[in-house]
Amino acid sequence: MRRAFLMMTIFIVVAIAFGSWLNLPTTRYQSYVGQYEKIFLEKGPVDVLVTGTSATQTVMDPELLAKLLKQRLGRDVVIYDFSKSWRGDDFTYVALRDFFKQGRNAKQILIEYRWNGGDSHDHFYRVARFDDILQGAIHKDGYPWAFRLQDVFTLTVAKSSFYLSNLLLGDWVEMSKGPIRQASTSTMRPNDAVSSNLVTDEINLHAEEYKTAPDRVWDWQSDIEERNRYLHGKIIKMARKAGADITFFELPLIYRTPVDAKMVKDISQLYGVPLITKSREQMDVIFPKGYTDHGHYTDFGRQKYMEWLAEYLAPKLREHE
Repeated sequence: MRRAFLMMTIFIVVAIAFGSWLNLPTTRYQSYVGQYEKIFLEKGPVDVLVTGTSATQTVMDPELLAKLLKQRLGRDVVIYDFSKSWRGDDFTYVALRDFFKQGRNAKQILIEYRWNGGDSHDHFYRVARFDDILQGAIHKDGYPWAFRLQDVFTLTVAKSSFYLSNLLLGDWVEMSKGPIRQASTSTMRPNDAVSSNLVTDEINLHAEEYKTAPDRVWDWQSDIEERNRYLHGKIIKMARKAGADITFFELPLIYRTPVDAKMVKDISQLYGVPLITKSREQMDVIFPKGYTDHGHYTDFGRQKYMEWLAEYLAPKLREHE
């Protein structure tokens, strides 16, 4: 009996220690070292923090945007780019939560709005703490509880096995513990960023559909579902508590007409934050050479979008001065 009790005690202690190790930021951000450095190592004020999918990765140029804003504001501007491949605002919530918990803040937070942003990010389990995984399952409204429990188990096993194998196979990344660097406007992109200078046949595939697609009403009710409301609501509440302003922005796919005015109004009223998008005429400026494929941008498309974004952000940033 004593031996069994001892073994059980050792197992519990090891499990707690292992779980605590998995929850450490230096563990959770192994796949996203750039975000770790921005969140935990750098200091100083941030003007604009942008987060989104790979579409945002290819359209964002922090150095160019900082330059354009400096021309308008007459001062240096600090831009953080937290975009990453794949959709999933549960990842966005974790990264921003960690950012704010360090006492950091940004005057403007731009979040790419996707109708399926409530989907779970493919790497959510890597950056999430265990309580994040549990909370995520609890709020998957519409899913059977058996599925939610299975989701917790699957993500927990995936998190544990991923980091344990990284450690044992020598793929571990030692996070910098050197001098803390001041915030900068240098571009931060994960290694899997989509190439933005390769025009593919996908443009031609969707070109005719884009030009001839009939105008149609955006089905906003399927857009504003419970999972989106939960995640976006948490992010907005957290940002407002920190004193940051939030703006949703939409990056239209090449083969879809831009969202209609009703959706923009409905989204803005529901969350109490603006949703900015581009008109058909504006998108025609960068079609087709502004795209590399159906939803990613070339250097030309990026240049134009940064000009549009600078015009929007300049007066917003002046409000904080």
